[in-house]
Amino acid sequence: MLYLLEHVPWPRTTLRTLRLPHDRIWRFCHRQCPAYREAADAQIEPLGKRMILPSTYAGSPRALQQNYLDAMAIVRRNGKPDFFITMTANPGWPEVTEALRPGEHAHDRPDLVARVFYLKWRQLLRELLEEHILGVDIAYCWVIEFQKRGLPHGHLLLCVASADKVKDTQAIDARVCAEFPPDASDSQAELFKIIQAGMVHGPCGLRNPKAPCMEDGHCSKKFPKDFVEATDFNEGFFPTYRRRDTGVSHLKGGVPFDNRDVVAYSPYLSRRFECHINVEIVASLKSVKYLYKYIHKGHDRAELAFRFNNDEIAAHVDARYVGPAEGCWRIFGFPLHGMSHNVQRLAVHLPDMQACMYEEGAEKDACLTARDRSTTLLAWFALNRESTKFRDILYIDIPQHCIWDARNTRWTERKRGFAKVIGRLSGASPVELERYYLYLLLLNVPGARDWDDLLRAPGVDEPAATFQEAAILRGLVEDEEEYRKALSEACDLRMPGPLRNFFAHMLLNCGVSDGLTYWEEFKAGWCLFRSAFMLFPNDYFVCIPCYPYSEPRTPRSPYPAGSVLFTHRGIWNVLGRKGLMSVI
Repeated sequence: MLYLLEHVPWPRTTLRTLRLPHDRIWRFCHRQCPAYREAADAQIEPLGKRMILPSTYAGSPRALQQNYLDAMAIVRRNGKPDFFITMTANPGWPEVTEALRPGEHAHDRPDLVARVFYLKWRQLLRELLEEHILGVDIAYCWVIEFQKRGLPHGHLLLCVASADKVKDTQAIDARVCAEFPPDASDSQAELFKIIQAGMVHGPCGLRNPKAPCMEDGHCSKKFPKDFVEATDFNEGFFPTYRRRDTGVSHLKGGVPFDNRDVVAYSPYLSRRFECHINVEIVASLKSVKYLYKYIHKGHDRAELAFRFNNDEIAAHVDARYVGPAEGCWRIFGFPLHGMSHNVQRLAVHLPDMQACMYEEGAEKDACLTARDRSTTLLAWFALNRESTKFRDILYIDIPQHCIWDARNTRWTERKRGFAKVIGRLSGASPVELERYYLYLLLLNVPGARDWDDLLRAPGVDEPAATFQEAAILRGLVEDEEEYRKALSEACDLRMPGPLRNFFAHMLLNCGVSDGLTYWEEFKAGWCLFRSAFMLFPNDYFVCIPCYPYSEPRTPRSPYPAGSVLFTHRGIWNVLGRKGLMSVI
């Protein structure tokens, strides 16, 4: 306990440092500046809203969300990952046990466990990314997490080159095994001990109904598995691995185990690192969002009380569990995550709608300096005005050719040629109207020098009055095709909850004429595990054409009468409890 109390104040000190200036720092929109200058002598409230706990703080909710979106941007560029690897520290490693003093145990030395695991994790990355033992990598993403009992573990998603991808069951069996070593003789004795010690799940099920993995009388990890004579691809997250019935069981703690209880592993990696190291083949695209969201799910928390709290820092700190190993890891400054590509986040804002920061009492100076500071979008305009070299390059691709100088807020040409960097535009929803159409234009119009270049369509002398009109003139919006594109992109990036919310807003606010068509086309993305169209295949819903917000409202409802009517229990399951049962 002494170690825990000694190490917990480290993140608290950093958060306290963040809190001091943020009590006086506000965010406002540049368009608000003229209004403030006109009323400079009047007694007015501070502009904008408070900004607390930014994404620059590692481990904050905003940081985890941004890391997830960055990882999904890598997926969009390189495709789905091929391997999902989980490595957990082993307190029985010789490097740990030999360094302990008499009477000490591994849990008494979290600093030692953290250091050894970090070295082992670096060696694993070296063998995968430099020696290419599973294939030549083209993209990867990893994070470090900590168990409640204190042991660190890492998750790695690896995407390999086309020539090294797993294309058949023979390739799976050559890389991954889910059985005890067939021969427990001298050649396999070492591997057998490793698998028996760290790669067997349970006991659970009838052998131990009170196991932590048990939910509703069944193992949440689906153990024990069924006996299978041959590996098979399926529609699940991972293949069905070969687990043959050899009639042989092995005792562990007095409980018999057989091949049904073995977690998938790589024989080489298990023998090399002597710890729990689960290697899974990523079988389908359905697993991509789950896996990336899983590795960016955040910290363990213990819920103590219910209360209203608008303080983001307090909400992040309260009830958060920080173990000794995590405290040591942070004190040593070891990284918590890593990616193969740098992801440059690109601003998407309407004219004079960029966000600006100011300290309370310095509103006038903020209004003056905000006019001179550029965003990545405004700097892209300036780059195209100054040079013709980059005018055939889209906004989202400019980070591959130029470096963003945050201090001077400008783009500068890369001197070493093409870089391993990906641009990611801030997402936009059709509900945002003009900003969404600006988003479409930025994805399709290269080399814009100013706003008028985006508004001016080819063959038209005068710029359009709105971004929506410009998108229509350029053929980017045909009938309701933009809704299909928006849903397709949302299915690539968003988890089912926000996606269901987005679909409900689209039905209510965007004038969608045939919601059932979009429902049938994209319903596979509504839920990762059990969606209502699986539970209730005969369910349906009626979508009466929606009307925009400009239509009159009835006193009973904020929406037009009869705008949307969901008529079955399955829809409630799909849209979630924040969805809409009926609006009439």
